[in-house]
Amino acid sequence: MELKQKRFLITRECKFKEHGLLYRVNSIKVGTEIIIPYEDIQLDNLIKKQETNWISLLITPMLLFVFVVNLVALLTGESTEFDYSTLSIIFMLMVASLLAAILGRRKEILIPVVNRNYYLQQFITLFENAPNEATVDQFIEQLATHTKSYLKEKYGKLDKDFPIESQLQNFLWLKDRGVITNIEFEQLKDNALGRSSENKFIGFGFKATN
Repeated sequence: MELKQKRFLITRECKFKEHGLLYRVNSIKVGTEIIIPYEDIQLDNLIKKQETNWISLLITPMLLFVFVVNLVALLTGESTEFDYSTLSIIFMLMVASLLAAILGRRKEILIPVVNRNYYLQQFITLFENAPNEATVDQFIEQLATHTKSYLKEKYGKLDKDFPIESQLQNFLWLKDRGVITNIEFEQLKDNALGRSSENKFIGFGFKATN
């Protein structure tokens, strides 16, 4: 699955790859592309953020006040330093400021990335409602399912040629990530330590002997 988002001058694209998530961002200022390994994506710690252009929100009512006061003065013949052409400019500035405030509001979802060495950033940033909220929620759910499946397939199997201690650490890591249950962890640990009644290595079909 892939997710394509566009909001004004910013486009974002996410696509499942074999070993990681392709994350591409393009804007006026920058264009970047990176593949983030599934191991580094932390879907249990989503952050929702809302940004507002506060400067425009403050300027708009001020311009509106100046416009209305002076327009009334002109209409009633009272003294004012502004003429209609000046008020027209103020009105256009007010509309521009209002549009900037409206367009500047955005809701985003931040998906933390464990590996802080990435040049791109420390989060996968998605627009919460582009193309719509349901599509974004579905993508995040599928990303979670795909990530867990990938990690379980890669780290949740026994290999007799790999050090047992390292495998036990992998199993514990999978449990802490919520990829496997406590029961699955105990079964894998017992198999690794040769305590299972079946005594099977499930990774490459090897059988353990007591």
